[in-house]
Amino acid sequence: EARVRPGTLHGLPAYPGDTVRLKLAVRSARGLATAVGPAPRRDHLYCVCGVVGRPAARAQTRVSSGAGDPVWNADLEIPEYFAGDSLEFVVIDSLAQPERNVLPSSSSAVYAPAMPNGIVGSAVLSAGQFFPYGYDSEMTLLSHGQGIAGLLRVKVAVAGFEAHLSRRDL
Repeated sequence: EARVRPGTLHGLPAYPGDTVRLKLAVRSARGLATAVGPAPRRDHLYCVCGVVGRPAARAQTRVSSGAGDPVWNADLEIPEYFAGDSLEFVVIDSLAQPERNVLPSSSSAVYAPAMPNGIVGSAVLSAGQFFPYGYDSEMTLLSHGQGIAGLLRVKVAVAGFEAHLSRRDL
């Protein structure tokens, strides 16, 4: 029987100061509107994922290519995740050329000034939805003032807990 160190939850950090590594799989999006006008082009989108309130803790996909809904199949990592932090996923239109570097923040409302300049939609995944056993599903992307912007397929795994998840796509 495995022994668990006192002060931890299932062997993972249970108090501030300790970090774990997150594995992120940003697969695809569907039903997206574009931020550059009515043309249904989706071959210029990318996704940024980051820890809410920690702009340096982020990762991003490449810009999608090809016609149709974007498919990234990107395997990303956030090496220093603190238990309890939320993740934010933001889909960005690279052709709209945002005025500033987009970083996940504590509220999607922070993006309001930039919405016409590249943000297609965003979604927040609270820690309780993925920590410690992971998450594998579609998320609803919301667009500031526009409602639902589409769906984003993601998978989040906490390093050391992959055995509790399907090994597919990790």
